[in-house]
Amino acid sequence: MVEDRIASYARLLVERGVKVQPGWQVIIRANPLARPLVEEVARQIAQRGAYALLRISFGAPHMNLIAVDTAWALLAPEDLLQRMPPIERDALETADAMIIIEAPDGRESESAEGLIARRHLLRRSVRPLMERLQRGDLPTAYCLFPTQALALQPGMGLGEYEDFLYAACLLDWEREAGRMREFAALLDGQETVRMLGEGTDLTLSFKDCRGEIDDGREMLPGGRVYYSPVEGSARGYITFAEFPVVYRGSDIEGARLEFQDGRVAQASARHGEETLLETLGAGTLPWSLREVGIGCNPSVRRHTRNALFDQKIDGTLHLVLSGDSPAHAPWVMVKPFGVEGRIEAGGRVVYPVATRAG
Repeated sequence: MVEDRIASYARLLVERGVKVQPGWQVIIRANPLARPLVEEVARQIAQRGAYALLRISFGAPHMNLIAVDTAWALLAPEDLLQRMPPIERDALETADAMIIIEAPDGRESESAEGLIARRHLLRRSVRPLMERLQRGDLPTAYCLFPTQALALQPGMGLGEYEDFLYAACLLDWEREAGRMREFAALLDGQETVRMLGEGTDLTLSFKDCRGEIDDGREMLPGGRVYYSPVEGSARGYITFAEFPVVYRGSDIEGARLEFQDGRVAQASARHGEETLLETLGAGTLPWSLREVGIGCNPSVRRHTRNALFDQKIDGTLHLVLSGDSPAHAPWVMVKPFGVEGRIEAGGRVVYPVATRAG
């Protein structure tokens, strides 16, 4: 018997995430520990009259878009790294949908560090896939399957983490989508948006911008409204006093960033300042603000050191910073608004009232 939560989880991926149709070829990318969910996803795909094409690998988490194992990627010649294998290229060009299930066993991070210098080569190999994703003609859904390694990040037991993950993912997403759309309507197109909180006064422009609603389709859990602000519009400062800023396993506490013309102009931290400055100093240009979002998932209320969940914490602001070095992944930073926090747009306060779950 399949656990009810796993069956419901699989249904979200198959029916809501990629909307599998009869005759489709659906690639399932997963790690071995995800077997219970993989098997249920495959069963539900079969019941919808479609093909389930399994791609099980031991790859590091960031490798899950393509069938590449870390052991191979660490030693393969560089010219092979930047060229997708013909068989895999054909599969990705002809597949109708893809479901990615990440279930780390704790060993991925060790080998992933060795891939940092080769990541830009691997990214070249997935350009055909990224083009399909950008065009929107390859429906893709992504999720995590609970493992002991994931539970260790926030200091939970496996059973506690399972409860946390399923509570965050198995929501009434149509209801949540409606609530988030109402909030986005207050921010869409606003020329001046001001984020205020402890040690924070950040002004942005959403002129001609519409918010994206993360409602549990392409990624589980969902639960955020996010924007790409007008380039160069960010100015002011923000302090991450409540949660650590996490980058590649390092915790930076009390980080404070100042923005001018959309880029980080100054930075400091209570603990880990050297790491912060070293990371932000990489490349030839200052890191820029790529995304601003508001967490709206009513079941995510604690920091886990995993951006997939943390940027959805109800009542939080998150920034995504981007550098100009291919060796650096986007950096997600999360801050709760707190009791005094608010968002002002169009001359009125739109938070906290608009984002709270009913």
